[in-house]
Amino acid sequence: RITAEDVSWLAARNRILQIFDALKLVFYAKTVNGAKSAFEMVDMDPEMFFEWVYENVPAQFNALEDLAEAFENLALADLFLAKIKREQNWKLLSYALECMTAGVAMSRRYSKPKWAPFKFPSRIRFLSSFKARRELLNGLAAKIASKTHASRAKAVREYLPYLKAIAVLNPSLCEKIGKNLGLTEEEFSILGGLKETPPEIPGKAKYVRKR
Repeated sequence: RITAEDVSWLAARNRILQIFDALKLVFYAKTVNGAKSAFEMVDMDPEMFFEWVYENVPAQFNALEDLAEAFENLALADLFLAKIKREQNWKLLSYALECMTAGVAMSRRYSKPKWAPFKFPSRIRFLSSFKARRELLNGLAAKIASKTHASRAKAVREYLPYLKAIAVLNPSLCEKIGKNLGLTEEEFSILGGLKETPPEIPGKAKYVRKR
């Protein structure tokens, strides 16, 4: 039986194909209306679409004049998006979208056509990995807090440094503690992530050694 999870990768693949087609319109459209239709092709919020365009402008334009004009339009789009978020004035969305689509497309005057692969936004990739690690840390803190009857904040502040030190100085003991806490492999990796110098910690914990 095929489940939703089995075909979930198809949805992700289709979204990538959609954004690639939309970016082709942004960077190679011959008309304003053609470029403006790019955003209608994708199922994503305007800020994410902005990041895709922003990331790929340098690879698609090879003339400095075109690059400067494209980034001016993106700067305007960014200002509109910030104002929308700050004031909830959604009437400005059409201006933001026009700047990041037609504004960028019409910036091409001197750049020669060349093939360059589209890249996933580096800022989004960084934020995604940061968010994933933060969620793992929260899960780890919750398990420590449950066993020690402390708050999550106290678990991170007072218990986690000791566990990280034990992971470096006595991995077998850390593994036993991890099993007792019911840690997943991903959560356990946070403890074992320190390969070099152990953290500076107070008290007797610094004398824990592998036997």
